[in-house]
Amino acid sequence: MVNSLTSGRKHVLLVLQNNNELRATGGFAGTYGAFDIDNGTITKQVVSSIYDLDGQLAETYVPPLPLFAVNNRWYLRDANWFADFSESDESMIGFYEQEAHQTPDVVIAITPELAVNLLKLTGPIAMSGYNTVLDADNFIEVTQVETSVHYDKQENKPKKMLADFLPLLLQRVFNLPPKRLPEVIGAVQQSLVTRDIQLYARDEVLQQRLESLGWAG
Repeated sequence: MVNSLTSGRKHVLLVLQNNNELRATGGFAGTYGAFDIDNGTITKQVVSSIYDLDGQLAETYVPPLPLFAVNNRWYLRDANWFADFSESDESMIGFYEQEAHQTPDVVIAITPELAVNLLKLTGPIAMSGYNTVLDADNFIEVTQVETSVHYDKQENKPKKMLADFLPLLLQRVFNLPPKRLPEVIGAVQQSLVTRDIQLYARDEVLQQRLESLGWAG
């Protein structure tokens, strides 16, 4: 299944849902990642604030009526309005196409719980330049503060810490001894069961496979 998701050339939209701010599919989509993948190798990546994309939306869309009470325009950050993940995905893709001018082949939505589960396996990760160490116990609290309060306001890249953290985490996971691979698979499977990972593919055959596995939200 992983090979099917990453084989060939694909554009992947990663949506980081903050489950401390509840939304229908798992949390507020405050951060996004965009990845170009060529047969499993990431050739280009961006991790940034969802507001950077929403600032590119030229058209005006009226949100669902309950949302209209707090925001009279609809953006990607509120596109995961529908409890049916595939329906929210279609909404997110529509906004992403207009804001980023690309069509994702795969959409992956994750919550911070996935990083917590993986940090339990990798152990603490020192963040050079941030004077902090991230571990399973402090990850959610520290990243929440760093990306919303303590970031460099002049540089104005609030999600930079997450962008720097992601490759470090992946590197640590990939460098774990082979005998610990079942633990990694178990952590990912647990996140799929708890909907801390949800997947959507434009390819109908692949999407049907995701649905049959219960991974499609």
